[in-house]
Amino acid sequence: MRLARALALLSLLAFPGIAAEPEKVVRSVLPGETVRVYIAYHTERDCTRSGEIRLAVIEAPAQGRLFAKDTTTRGGFGYNNPRYHCNQRQIAAVEILYEASGKADGLQRTRFGLVFSDGLMRVIEAEITVWAPPAEPKAE
Repeated sequence: MRLARALALLSLLAFPGIAAEPEKVVRSVLPGETVRVYIAYHTERDCTRSGEIRLAVIEAPAQGRLFAKDTTTRGGFGYNNPRYHCNQRQIAAVEILYEASGKADGLQRTRFGLVFSDGLMRVIEAEITVWAPPAEPKAE
């Protein structure tokens, strides 16, 4: 455990463009199902993709797996942002997904970074509750 934390700290220090406080995300999912944990995009002023976004897993979940998948989404740029017009169309994005194992149950914590092509890194801490609905009571 100490080694994992030390490696996480070293990986954070290797990326000088990260935010001071990680963004926190809370999700829930059924065992064996997949849930979107986060979606990220990085665009030019003309709404084209501004390079690759890579997933860097800092702390893997105890059960299940975290992975990235290319997708599209509508932008969420503020009115004063020069990319505001990108909100009216689909833009390239990367979604981070968590796939719960069939036997997973309880709270899964994970920490990952999104490394953008310009060297910036956004760190996200996710708490994912994997829960199974209670079984139907048996008829007597």
